[in-house]
Amino acid sequence: MKQEFHKDVTVTTKGQLTLPIAVRRGLKLGSKRRVRVSLSEKGIVTLQTLPDAMSFFGIFKARGDFDPAEKIKGRRAMGRRAARRGAA
Repeated sequence: MKQEFHKDVTVTTKGQLTLPIAVRRGLKLGSKRRVRVSLSEKGIVTLQTLPDAMSFFGIFKARGDFDPAEKIKGRRAMGRRAARRGAA
């Protein structure tokens, strides 16, 4: 975020709070995203977004374009392999 942001929020009886939309957008937080909450000795709380599990799959990207026919061939091959194991 470029600007400093201040907004008062209320902690529920369950200890939960809702982050304002400006904070969620600034941190690029969607539902189910994980954040690290840190508390300094001075009582300052900071939030840090943690990498999304799906971001790790970027290292496995295929070098070529996606071919739906290859997906179908792969599924058929797995089905044949499963059928052979089931017959044994």
